[in-house]
Amino acid sequence: MSAVVQPAATRLKFSPGSALVYAPASGDLRLDIAALAGGVDFAVTAEAEDGRPLRRFRVSVVEEALEPVDSAVVTRFDAAEKLAELGFVGVVAPSWTQEGGFARLVPAATSRTHGNWARAGGDGFYRCLFRVRGGLPVALDRRFSFGARVRLAEADWLGVRVDLFETAAGERRIHIREYTGASGVTASLATATAGWEYDAWQWLEAWLDGPALKGRVYAEAAVAPAWQVEAVTRQLQAGAFGPGGFPASGLAPVIDIRALEFVPLG
Repeated sequence: MSAVVQPAATRLKFSPGSALVYAPASGDLRLDIAALAGGVDFAVTAEAEDGRPLRRFRVSVVEEALEPVDSAVVTRFDAAEKLAELGFVGVVAPSWTQEGGFARLVPAATSRTHGNWARAGGDGFYRCLFRVRGGLPVALDRRFSFGARVRLAEADWLGVRVDLFETAAGERRIHIREYTGASGVTASLATATAGWEYDAWQWLEAWLDGPALKGRVYAEAAVAPAWQVEAVTRQLQAGAFGPGGFPASGLAPVIDIRALEFVPLG
């Protein structure tokens, strides 16, 4: 959003602040997404250096449905036939099951599970709308994972992952790990605290362009935050993209997926 004001004006003042947050340094405006349901009406005042109001006007913001991006690939797991688009890499794992409007995965209790989304298209922007059941002990620290370029060469795993995990102190984090090509050994590339939740629908997003990889996680109805983790990976070979999970101590997470989306680069 932008506004033309008198040359003497040095700042804009917005109200009410409950629905709108304005950062003068950057010029960014942020709206509470929940407020868009009925539209937002707020006042803007252009002020001189001494605080004297120069001009006041009102602005209305109303949410509109966006046209779908032509290049976007989207699978919504609201019907059993959509499950045919979800497979696994390299190992025998439980099948995805169709639940009430979503797909469910309970990984094998003795083996890592990497999903293989048949409609993935290599480098680009990925979104996964998921939730993970809570109530499991902290020993099961990698609750959910989105793998990229994942493949299995004999007994050696290759590729890179955006993982969600919880520390023994209860801190929930997101991190990027890459396989080293030695069995299932991985190296940590980036870690950050992230406010993901159990038993709630959230977006996990990943962006890949050659060696560059970014990741973030946020609530379904929230505005996407800045990228939370960024890294450079050496795992550049082609492989599978998709959601998965990891067992620990004989326990496995319960993972639900409502949608997968992909937008290619460019």
